[in-house]
Amino acid sequence: MTKFTDLALDPRVIQAVTESGYLELTLRASALRAAEVALKVARVNYEAAEEARRLGAASLSEVINAQLALVTANSKFLCPYFSQSGLCVTSRRRPSARSSPD
Repeated sequence: MTKFTDLALDPRVIQAVTESGYLELTLRASALRAAEVALKVARVNYEAAEEARRLGAASLSEVINAQLALVTANSKFLCPYFSQSGLCVTSRRRPSARSSPD
């Protein structure tokens, strides 16, 4: 029977764990770069919506939608930093629609 320590020292296992860790790291780095770009785009869109509203070319709902997009992008950018601490909420559960008893 193979012991765990023997398996942990197997070069194939070490290589597989190393490659897995590297792939996870590159995936997270790519996701972080994408979130950073999305945040910058959302910030520019929000500033443009505010300016358009100031000039009378946009409605308040357009500014609010741009602000919501900015908050969402900011949350997605910051979430990886706080997910381990439990401070990041990635999704909210909606209350289920329950029918009242007759």
